[in-house]
Formats: sequence, C-alpha cells, structure tokens
Amino acid sequence: MNERRRPRRRLLVIATLALIPTGLLVRLLPGAAGDLGGGTLYAMLIAGLLACLAPRARPWLIGLTAFAISAAIELLQLTTVPSTLAQAFPPARFVLGTTFAVTDLVAYAVGSALAVGCLAVAHRSQPRSTARTRD
Repeated sequence: MNERRRPRRRLLVIATLALIPTGLLVRLLPGAAGDLGGGTLYAMLIAGLLACLAPRARPWLIGLTAFAISAAIELLQLTTVPSTLAQAFPPARFVLGTTFAVTDLVAYAVGSALAVGCLAVAHRSQPRSTARTRD
C-alpha cells in the first residue's frame, strides 16, 4: 500500500468510528432535529463503513449503496423482524430501529449525499501517483 494513503485511510476509519457516538448523541436532541440528524449520520456511517471496506470504490457508488442499505433497513421496519430482534437483543434497536418513518428516507438521502461530497473531496485531495523515472 502506498505510504501516503495510510494516514488518509486511518483518518477515514477514525471519522467513521466517530460517527457512532455522534449519532447517538444527536438522537438525544428533541423532536425532528434528533430524528433527522440521527438518520443523516446513520447513512453517513454506512457510507463510511463501505468506504473502509472498498477504499477504491467511486464516491457516488458508495453513497448510492449506503442509501440502498439504509432504505432497505427502514423498509424492514414495516415488518415485525426489527422489533422481535430488539426484544431479544436490545442493542439491535440502534442498528435496525423499530418504527418506520418516511422522513427517515429523506434523512438517509441527505446523509448519503453528504458522504458522497466528503468522499469526493477526500478523493480529489489524494496525491496522484507519479510516473516512474528511470535512473
């Protein structure tokens, strides 16, 4: 791996992990601010995890995939599966939620778009590999 990319990858991992406590704290805000802010950060977390798993993937593809995963989990809430899992293992509530809300889909779209922007900026700021010179 290129030595110049290691600090950027570490920064991506740190930023992604920082979204977990940030999202949990934002969820404590009252009303729509906590709900929409938490949903936005949830989609950004999924995008960050995807970017860590596939660091060479295009930002738009990561954002689209993050939205698809977030939306699929939200649609799963129309069933009893998340509630049942949350009763058996309470922390599952943080990952799967329990109540469907169409506004969460909007928050996921916003979070995925923000993640695409962040990843695109990071991608553009990466140093380009230079052509090899002959000695």
